[in-house]
Amino acid sequence: MRKMSLADIQAQELEILKDFHAFCRARNLTYSLYGGTMIGAIRHEGFIPWDDDLDVAMPRQSYERFVAEYESEKGFELHCLERGNSLLAFSRICEMDKTFVKQSLPWCEHDTGIYIDVFPLDGAPDDPKAAMRFEKKLHNDWMCVKLSRVALRKLNNYHSAKKKLNILVRKALFRNPIARHIDWLGRLDTACKQIPFGETAHFINASFGEYGMREYQLVEDFSSTVLKPFEGQLFCVCNGYDRLMRTKYGDYMQLPPENQRRLKHRGSKFYWKD
Repeated sequence: MRKMSLADIQAQELEILKDFHAFCRARNLTYSLYGGTMIGAIRHEGFIPWDDDLDVAMPRQSYERFVAEYESEKGFELHCLERGNSLLAFSRICEMDKTFVKQSLPWCEHDTGIYIDVFPLDGAPDDPKAAMRFEKKLHNDWMCVKLSRVALRKLNNYHSAKKKLNILVRKALFRNPIARHIDWLGRLDTACKQIPFGETAHFINASFGEYGMREYQLVEDFSSTVLKPFEGQLFCVCNGYDRLMRTKYGDYMQLPPENQRRLKHRGSKFYWKD
């Protein structure tokens, strides 16, 4: 297998995004570029130059139709909880024929190739204190899902002694008779869906709990979408992208210091299949 360059990775992710966009537009499904991909669209009109990641997000109602109906004309494969082929509370669209990704952390039970992430967005309480309690509960559930995946990780020679001990502790915790029979992923998925998107004035992306209350956003900022250029194509971005990204990232138009310009998937390796 040949190692993929960053340009190769971005080009393959762009092909998946084009397929996803066409599917959503044909079925009137709402989505937006999200996370660093949204920053890239607004600040660079394409990928952040050093980024190997591509994210989109959908209100839960559109997301549920998407995971139920998605079939790719280009042969891409959907991995999600609903189809029983993923260990994540969000979904990934994968290119399976030409590429292979050596994962740093297991997220499904078989090998996959290049992918993009698709996040569901759910309602959240309007009362700030209730929202913080809600987010904390969701974050704890997300951490249990993440740690249960760490327990599946294989020990490798390149792991430091500290990392090996960390993995062994989690294996012990999440493979005991009680923890092994808890459906951590199902528990998180159920918790995320407690409040329908649009029933309150706020939403949250709780399926990936890395950003905490910075993911707590106003529904009015996702009430419609606009088309923005990205790598010479037009894709959907939510109408309130500026406030959403300033809440999450601060001054997102300011380039980070050079020592912080890192690949998102630093622990993964990307290859062409020969």
